[in-house]
Amino acid sequence: MQAENKTKNNMETQLVRLDAPYNIICGTNGEFALHIATLIMMREDKEGALSVASHPIVSVNGELGGCFVGSGKGNADGQVWMHTRLEDCYVVCPQNYQTVSISELKDVMKYYAKLDMLDMPLRIATSFSWAMTKYGCKIILPMDDNNQPMADIAVCLEFEDTNGGQSCMVSADDKSPFYFYEYFDNEPPFSQYVPTNLQAVKYMAELRDTYLRIFRFDGLRSIKFTTRNKDYQWFVDELNATKIDGE
Repeated sequence: MQAENKTKNNMETQLVRLDAPYNIICGTNGEFALHIATLIMMREDKEGALSVASHPIVSVNGELGGCFVGSGKGNADGQVWMHTRLEDCYVVCPQNYQTVSISELKDVMKYYAKLDMLDMPLRIATSFSWAMTKYGCKIILPMDDNNQPMADIAVCLEFEDTNGGQSCMVSADDKSPFYFYEYFDNEPPFSQYVPTNLQAVKYMAELRDTYLRIFRFDGLRSIKFTTRNKDYQWFVDELNATKIDGE
């Protein structure tokens, strides 16, 4: 690990170079990359108050060229992720990991959901698969009783009524290897499908079909939804029957 310092006006920057193997991280734009260095920016305002921000410098394609911090066009040069602070990035694993469980993808999505970034799942799912392949990590599906990767996975959905039953949050249970989460408004009668629920159903179907498209090369064939909540069996039935155009 090496550090370099530069001073300009009332701002001081420090470049901290990291040693390989580098960590694979996910930024707040849903992109995965190798964290190869950190840019620390220290700024003093007119009142003398000091603020410090750390930004990751990354290699998107997994290679390092002669220029350490370059044009930011996705070449071998390092790129500064000015759009996110280092503390908001999710660390997946070191680049020399041989295998990564698909449940790690769920953990990444849950992490960003806690940051109120619920629009990330589709982008993260697509980027995750690309990144793991690029950096030499094999994605492992859950194993069945015969210690073989599961091709057909059941996802149990949990429903939580809010606002006196006028709205509902639906999510995959903890045992599911996949992330699913959505919020929808209920309309009477609550025990059956009504048109206002269509957006939530379509969103979750789109995420399901994205998983199937991305991980079919890893052996995934189907994702079926179940629930223990009989009041919302209609939602599960509608979701299982919904196919997204083009999938």
